[in-house]
Amino acid sequence: MSLIPNSYSASTVGAAGRRTLIAVRAGENPSFDYFLAPRLAIQRDWNVRVVDGATPPGDVFRDVDPSETYLLFCRYVPAYWRRYVERNHARLIGCGYFVDDDYEALVRDSTVPLRYRWKVWRLGLRPQQALGRVWTHVWAGSWCLADRLSALKAEALLPVAGEQDFARGTHCPTGPLRIAFHATAVHRREHEWLLSLVPQLRAALPQAVFEIVADRSLAGPWQEMPNVVVRKPTPWPVYRAETAHDQADILLVPLLPAPINEVRSSTKLIDAARLGAVPILSDAAPYAAYRDVAPCLSLNQAAWVNAICELARDAAQRQRIMARLQVRLEQTRHGLYPLLPL
Repeated sequence: MSLIPNSYSASTVGAAGRRTLIAVRAGENPSFDYFLAPRLAIQRDWNVRVVDGATPPGDVFRDVDPSETYLLFCRYVPAYWRRYVERNHARLIGCGYFVDDDYEALVRDSTVPLRYRWKVWRLGLRPQQALGRVWTHVWAGSWCLADRLSALKAEALLPVAGEQDFARGTHCPTGPLRIAFHATAVHRREHEWLLSLVPQLRAALPQAVFEIVADRSLAGPWQEMPNVVVRKPTPWPVYRAETAHDQADILLVPLLPAPINEVRSSTKLIDAARLGAVPILSDAAPYAAYRDVAPCLSLNQAAWVNAICELARDAAQRQRIMARLQVRLEQTRHGLYPLLPL
């Protein structure tokens, strides 16, 4: 469950002379829940309301005074919201924007499905460019992305785990070892790299079960392998709830060299904590700050096979890594500050 109400209630906005912060998001999604919801929950001197981007601005502002309102967009800005901001930004207290992907790099990446690239261009890159002079605040999902968006004076935010993202149990110790890889079609490179690794792992760990999240375009080769369970991608609220109860032992998090990967956030560490699974990470910029927490490896297949096998056979080591990870995530939770001045 999000920390922020999902529905918009005009009757409660602007009460008692408090300013209103309206957050516009594209349905429930991890970007909002990991980066914005925890910070909006402590935005105490503002009336915070969350609206879906499909809601027309006219409906939202029917009973709200724009001069007492701050607008915050999460990732995407639909065309009617972009037009509203272009025409009315001077009347607002301010207009903020959060993004956790390099949209220009995504649009240019031929390994990314064309339909998704079109969506990113239409709802992400085009508004980002059109409204560059309008944003009063821009937040990015990583330091590297903030650097790329330096022209927008972007500030980096760390992802924050919610209470439901800390594993309540561990995988059954008497069952087979479970090795998970959960990635969308945007991660075609990583799917292909891991596919070439699995035969070695199956030979070394014949009883292990591999759990792969892959859409139809990537599922085929995985489905042909024994001891591999392929799950279809599910909506974010469903995935978050299922992975809180469906535990694993190891979560594989490779990142191959690519402009879109260099600026990614470290949210996979939160997914690992929720799964109760030790993450094995690429030694890449998004995970540089976690080298003292979990294994960070170069993209050497032998190194990955050895690390996986070592952790597979050492439950005590897995528990120590998970303890370090949870401590680090708790520290981030306790170090929060509001997005906007109180």
